[in-house]
Amino acid sequence: MSLKYRIAIVIFILETVMMTVVFSFTLTRTQQVNGKLFADTENVIVNILADLSRVALITLEYGELRPYIKMIQRDPQVIKVLVLNANNQIVAADKASDIGRMAPSIKTADNVFWHKKTISGVSGELGTVLVKFSHENLRQLNRGVITEGIKIALLGMIIIALIGLLTGFLLTRRLQIVSDAARRISKGQFEVKTQLQGNDELSVLGQLFDQMAGSFKHYIESLKHGKIELRKARDELEVKVAERTTELEYVALHDSLTNLPNRQLYTERLLAAIEFSSVENDHLAVMMIDLNSFKLINDAHGHSTGDFVLIEAAKRFKQALRRSDTVARLGGDEFAIVLPAADLCTALKVADSIQSAIAPAMHIHNHDLCLSCSIGIAIYPEHGSQANLLLQRADIAMYSCKNNNLAHTTYSTALDTDSAGLLSLTRDLKQAITKNQFELYYQPKFSFITGDLMGAEALLRWNRGDEFVMPDTFIPIAEQTNFINELTYWVIEEGFNQCLLWNQHRQDSEIISISINLATKTLDDEELPHRISELLKGTEYFEKQLILEITETGIMADPHHSLNVLRQLDKMGLGISIDDFGTGYSSLVYLKKLPVDEIKIDRAFVMDMLKDNESGIIIRSIIDLAHNLGLTVVAEGVETAEVWNALRELNCNYCQGYFTGKPMSARDFEAQFIHNSHKQLAIKN
Repeated sequence: MSLKYRIAIVIFILETVMMTVVFSFTLTRTQQVNGKLFADTENVIVNILADLSRVALITLEYGELRPYIKMIQRDPQVIKVLVLNANNQIVAADKASDIGRMAPSIKTADNVFWHKKTISGVSGELGTVLVKFSHENLRQLNRGVITEGIKIALLGMIIIALIGLLTGFLLTRRLQIVSDAARRISKGQFEVKTQLQGNDELSVLGQLFDQMAGSFKHYIESLKHGKIELRKARDELEVKVAERTTELEYVALHDSLTNLPNRQLYTERLLAAIEFSSVENDHLAVMMIDLNSFKLINDAHGHSTGDFVLIEAAKRFKQALRRSDTVARLGGDEFAIVLPAADLCTALKVADSIQSAIAPAMHIHNHDLCLSCSIGIAIYPEHGSQANLLLQRADIAMYSCKNNNLAHTTYSTALDTDSAGLLSLTRDLKQAITKNQFELYYQPKFSFITGDLMGAEALLRWNRGDEFVMPDTFIPIAEQTNFINELTYWVIEEGFNQCLLWNQHRQDSEIISISINLATKTLDDEELPHRISELLKGTEYFEKQLILEITETGIMADPHHSLNVLRQLDKMGLGISIDDFGTGYSSLVYLKKLPVDEIKIDRAFVMDMLKDNESGIIIRSIIDLAHNLGLTVVAEGVETAEVWNALRELNCNYCQGYFTGKPMSARDFEAQFIHNSHKQLAIKN
């Protein structure tokens, strides 16, 4: 056999073997790459779904997963998508009919298998993601590669045989070029080319080999691009999940009305401040704040106005604090503040700043609303080293502050006893009416001019059983516990019935009037005119027989509302008296608009009028002002004959005080004044 054929045969055998090895390796490598790309795609899909499901399993908002499941199911590899909770119950799926069912049994079939991913949280396992994938596309892809490989191999073998026969001496060199190219391709260098030119078989083989390498390169790049797009989509989803998580965290830790921290966030910051103070051996202050008269505003103007008041109060609190301080709304009209690195002196200054900030009137819904607040203070570590203890003691101080009408109060151990006693007193107060423990005492009013008995003021007393409780003790509690309206209506009804009884057989000129104190909260009660009207209905009531006494501050809390209510009461024939006149903030112009019959000079001015020249001048001015306006003047707190004579010289109309008569029970009042024919004051000048 000639050398030409031998070379051709040898080359043919060698190249056939080489092509077989190259194609086998290339096909195996291609199948591995395809398998890995499919596996990576499946892992990306499952991991993204698991990340999205973690948030939904925490918030229980499973409906948010529906669009993501639909997007995932567009992938031809995905057959089924399931999201399970910790109880193995399906909470989200590609088919709505699967939701609510228990997890199916996982069985791997030919070219089909399940991919499972467990989702864990801080408290343990949250649930599981199950995705069913099909590898039929992978199988078809591999079959296509094998078929094409076989075709190319056969074509190559033919070309090699022809080249061997025609160009023996070039065979070795060109085969070496192809061999080198195949070797580099096997290492993943798909950009390599044989660069063989010409139309002979080896050149054609080289060119076909280059095309094959280009096809592989294009396919690999397509897979890489798909992977990049999937990674980009995953990154976008992760950003959205992070943003949504941040929003949920903010909502969970802040009050929705005022945007202040809520109780949970406040507690976290207080614990952090305590830990820092412990390490630095420093102080911190805890404050509890309650808005005074907030329920009154809510009841009188509605919850919408109340909400605006809370928002404005929150803004003012923040303005009065340092950047390092935290103010939180705990609920209702209750706020809490933590002042890091603050001793008692600093806390008191901040409390004063808060009071100054809250004092200016709030213009809300065409109303000028004036507020104050009660502030309780506790200091770390003097009053406690634990957060709950500091909050409790600041709360105790705040209620003590509220009960004593103070701007702020610092906790002391003495307040613990007061707090226990206050709880007992509050409990008994609400049962006092049903137990008939309340009684009205009456203090007489006399005319300075004639000395005749003109009427009496009804004063509430509480016989608790083991003690006699005075109004200045239980009235503030009644106001704070919203019991004041019920208590006031009881006093009005009891005093009115007593007034009717005493005036039953009297002439108009001898009518005895009964004055009853009206609480500010009752003045703001929309039911007040109706309740009074029902009380008067069907009775022999004489005009001005019942007088309601209201303080200046009570009227000026909401002047427009007060004017409307007082005009209704005036039309019913009730007398209106301004109590403690001279201590409030009512203007003379506004006083002229009110349907007022009398004013009562505050006892503080009366008792000091002979010792303090300014008090005497104020009393003279009040009397002249009232007479010019056509009003009657009553002087409270007259305890000596000297004061009596001085007021009589100033033409004051009526006198009330210990000098003319102490408060007494209805029985004693009847015995001394009603059934006694001498109802004039013994002292006359």
